Amino acid sequence: MKKSLRYLLATFLLAGIIFIITITYLNYKVMPTEVHKINTQNDIEDGDFEKDLPILYDCCTNLPGLAVINISKSSDSKNGDYSLNLISSKHCSCVNKPILNFDNTQLYLLSLYYKGDKAQVNIWAEGDQLILLNQEFKSSSKWNIYSNLIKFSNKSTGGLIYFYANSDGTKTVTNLYDDLQVRKLISIKPSLNPDDYKQDQEYVIKTNPTNVISSICAKQYKDSEGKCPIEKLSDEGYYLVRGAPQVNLKFPWTELILIIIMMLIVIRLLFRKQVIKAEETFESELKKGLKKFR
Repeated sequence: MKKSLRYLLATFLLAGIIFIITITYLNYKVMPTEVHKINTQNDIEDGDFEKDLPILYDCCTNLPGLAVINISKSSDSKNGDYSLNLISSKHCSCVNKPILNFDNTQLYLLSLYYKGDKAQVNIWAEGDQLILLNQEFKSSSKWNIYSNLIKFSNKSTGGLIYFYANSDGTKTVTNLYDDLQVRKLISIKPSLNPDDYKQDQEYVIKTNPTNVISSICAKQYKDSEGKCPIEKLSDEGYYLVRGAPQVNLKFPWTELILIIIMMLIVIRLLFRKQVIKAEETFESELKKGLKKFR
């Protein structure tokens, strides 16, 4: 290949490398497709279970025998003075809390604390007459938080949050629940500027699930590794973040490999004689080494 042609090809490849690096850098930060503030109003009355207890039901009337179920307040609480204590020795002890000011066009954020033998929560959509969400938790002696999105259909006329303590009769099951919150999401304009967000406020964002999510939050919310809390809410790419959301592409391995290959070609084109000589020297030394080894 002529020297002028090699230089022209090398220049073209270098321009391609610069283009790939520039495009990757400019597109590395990704704008969320959706950003929502969380309404401060809790659409659940007495979500801390500080007032009168809700009505207790047996949600397993199809099981044989009489139900042995109970409800009480427990001083073992996560928020306030009391938590909801559901007990069952046979059948299913259950209660429900209705969503107030219901609006089926709204996205809702559900959050609650639970502990016990095998806590369970589900969401019943009135009008649709179906269960939107049924979540069973592993047994735990510590308080755990659970969050999820609730999305109703245009046929939904209301929503009920159910809590359970289920027993098959072989042992008594006790589950505690506290700090139930159902809050509407308020859509805001997505932005890449951290100054457009409050570092102590929670947001729900949506982006491609393959992207890398982080945030810039107030110091008091960071964990021992200095990271801000991020919680995946769904496989659709919804995340609960504290502070200014930061969305980046996953590490560009494909682009990096392509750049390395192109750089090797450029080196070969620009320093052809030196590369050939180096290859010949390496091959010669390798043969000498093999002869000594034999």
